[in-house]
Amino acid sequence: MEVSTTWCLNGNSCPVTNGNYYWSGSADQLNSALAGVTGLNALPGLSPVGSDQLLITVQSASAESVLLTGLHVTNLHRSSNPSAGLISTPWCGDCGGKPSVVLLETTLDDPQPLVLAVGDNNKAVPGKTGFPLTASQTDADVLLLTVDDAHCACTFDLDLTWTIRGKPGHTLLANQGKHFTTVGSLGLPRYMELPAGETRNGTTNSSTSRSEVIPGSTPR
Repeated sequence: MEVSTTWCLNGNSCPVTNGNYYWSGSADQLNSALAGVTGLNALPGLSPVGSDQLLITVQSASAESVLLTGLHVTNLHRSSNPSAGLISTPWCGDCGGKPSVVLLETTLDDPQPLVLAVGDNNKAVPGKTGFPLTASQTDADVLLLTVDDAHCACTFDLDLTWTIRGKPGHTLLANQGKHFTTVGSLGLPRYMELPAGETRNGTTNSSTSRSEVIPGSTPR
C-alpha cells in the first residue's frame, strides 16, 4: 500500500485554499524575510496554525484492493501556546470550491481527539468516521483532514488502519519520523499577505516584486 501525507501549505498541490502560517517574530521581521522570496508559500520555517489541512493519498500497491477502516490521532504531545509571534494568511487569488475528496476533521483541543467525517454544513458529524473506504491500484482514496487547534503547540502522528485479504494492519503516518506540528491560534495577532501591486482594506503594496503582510485576515 502506498500512502503520502502533506500539509496543504508551502505551495503544495492541494485541492483547497492554503491554510494559515505561524511566524515566531514580528510583522516587520516577516516583511524583511519576504524581501528574498516570491511570497509566504515560498518562505521556509513557517508552521501550520489554527485550522489547516493534511492531504492523505492512499493507493493499493498491487491488484488487491485495500479496505481502509479508520484514521486515528496518536502520539499527541501538547505544550503551551506561544505568547509571541503572529498568524499570517497567504494571498489567494481564486480560492473556493469544494474538493472531490473525503472530508475529515479532528480537534486537537479535545481530551481524546477523534477523526470525524465532515457533513454538508462543513462541520464534523458526531459519531460518523467516514470509514470504511476502498482503495485500489487504479483508484486512490484522497482524504482531506482539517486539523483544528486553538490552545496548544502540538506534535502528533496519525494511525491509518486497514484490511487486505481479510487481514488487519495499520500504517503510522509520522511526517517521515519528524511528527506533524501545529500551533494554536488563540491570542495571536492576525495578518494577511498582500502581493506586489495589490490593494486590500485601503492598503496598497507599492512594491513591484515582493509581498508584504498587513494587519487583518481573510475569512476562512
